[in-house]
Amino acid sequence: MRQFVRNVLVATFCSVTIPTGVLAQYISVKTVPVATGDQFRLFPSANLGMAGVFIALDDPLLDPFVNPAKGGRATEFRLTASPALYATENSGSGIAFPLSSVYTSGRWFGGGALAVQTLGSGTRPADWDQPNQAAARNTYVLGMLGSRLGETGFSLAGSVFEAGLDAVQGVNMLYAGSQNIAQDGNMLDFRLGLLGELGHGRSLEAVLLHNRYNMVHEVTYATRQETNLDRTRTWGVHLGYVAPLAGTDWRIGGILTANWKSHPKIPNYEIMSIPRDPGNSAAYNIGIGLARSGDSTTFGVDLIYEPIWSNTWAVADSPTATAWGWRIPRGGRTVDNDFSFTNFSLSIGYANQKRRMDYQLGMQLRSTYYRLKQWDYVLGGIRKQGEHWFEWTPSFGLSGRVGGLHIRYVGLLTVRFKGPGSSSGVLEAAGPAVNVTGASYDIIAAPGRRVDVLDTYGFTQQICISIPVRN
Repeated sequence: MRQFVRNVLVATFCSVTIPTGVLAQYISVKTVPVATGDQFRLFPSANLGMAGVFIALDDPLLDPFVNPAKGGRATEFRLTASPALYATENSGSGIAFPLSSVYTSGRWFGGGALAVQTLGSGTRPADWDQPNQAAARNTYVLGMLGSRLGETGFSLAGSVFEAGLDAVQGVNMLYAGSQNIAQDGNMLDFRLGLLGELGHGRSLEAVLLHNRYNMVHEVTYATRQETNLDRTRTWGVHLGYVAPLAGTDWRIGGILTANWKSHPKIPNYEIMSIPRDPGNSAAYNIGIGLARSGDSTTFGVDLIYEPIWSNTWAVADSPTATAWGWRIPRGGRTVDNDFSFTNFSLSIGYANQKRRMDYQLGMQLRSTYYRLKQWDYVLGGIRKQGEHWFEWTPSFGLSGRVGGLHIRYVGLLTVRFKGPGSSSGVLEAAGPAVNVTGASYDIIAAPGRRVDVLDTYGFTQQICISIPVRN
C-alpha cells in the first residue's frame, strides 16, 4: 500500500509540476470550432483504435515520431505504410499516403517519414454563401537521428518535420462571402527528446519543441481582394513519468505540456470584430493516466486538463479619436482581447489480443470552454462573451499478423455538438478531440458575435501495414 501511494504521488507530482506532453506536445488554440487535426494524422499508431490513450501506455509505432528519443526502443528495422482517408460534413475530405520507418544499428538509431496528401473541397450548407475550396496537394517530410548514451539507460535524439502546405482544412469556413481562397505556406517543427529507462518499469522523458507556422491566404470577394498572413511561433517543453503500481499489472503516468506562442500575424477572418490583431498565448496540458496490460487484454484511461490564456490586440494605423475626447497615437492599442480557456479531455480504450487477430475499442470526450473579455479603447466599452462545445470520438481497430507482417485498420467517428449557451448555426467542421501527431495550427480570432456550432460529424479511416526489413 505504501508503494502504491508513493507511485501515485510521484505521477501526480510530474503531472502538475513538470512541463510535459507526449501525445499532445503541440497544443492547438482555437476560438472557433473548425477542424484541422485529421489533416495532420500522418504517422502510424498502435493505440489509435483505443482512443489514442498514451500517458501510461506505450505506442511503439507512434512514440518515435512524437518524442524522437523513443526511437531508442526500436529492436529491428521496420517499414510502415499508413494511408488514411478522412472526411468532414462541411469542410471537405482528404486522403494521405504516408510511408515511415525506424531503424537501429548499435547504439545509433533513426527514422524518417514521407507523405503526400490531397485535400478535396467541402460542400457548404445551402443557407451559407461560402464557396467550396479547390482541391490541393500537401507534402510532409520528417527525419530523426539519435543515440543510446552508453549503459546509462538514457537515449537522446532530434527530429525535423517540414510540411509544404497548399491548403489547410477548415480555412475556407472562416471567410464567409468570399468567392475564392488560395492558400500557400509551410510548417517547420523541431524536437529534441530525452528518454530515461530507470529500471523496474519506470521511465522519464523530456522534449523541447519549436514550431514555425507560415501561411498566406489570398481571398477574393466580389468587390475586393485581400492578402492575409497567418504566422505563429511556438516554443514547448515536456516531461513525462510512468511507473508500475507494485504488486499489480497496472501502470500510472503523469504529464504536463507547456506551450508559449507568439502570433505576429493573425488573418482578418470574417467572424472577427477587429481586424489584423497580433497576440501571445500560454497553453498547458496537465494529465494523469492509468493502464493495465494482461495476457490477452489491455485497458487504458487518460484524463487531461488544458488551461490556456491568450491575449490579442489591435493598434491604430494613424492617430485615432476616442469617445472620451482624447486621441490614441499611431501604434497605440485600440482594442485588447483576453481569452481564458478551461478545456478537458477524457480517453478510454480497451484491446483484446488473440493469437492472430486483435481488436480495439475506444471513446474520447473533449470539452472546450472559453471566456472572452474585450476592451474597446476607441468606443470606451468592455464586452464579455463565453463559448462552449463538445466532441465525442468513438474508435474501433482490427489487426492481424502473418509472420512478421502486421496489418491494422482503424476507424474514428467524431461528433461535435454545442454546449450550454451556444447558438446553432453553420460555422462548423468536425475534428479529433486530441491531435495524435502533435501538429496543427491556431485560430485566435476574437468573434464579434456568438460562435455558431453545428451538430455534425467527421469520419477517419487508417490502414497501417508494417513490414520487417531483413538486412
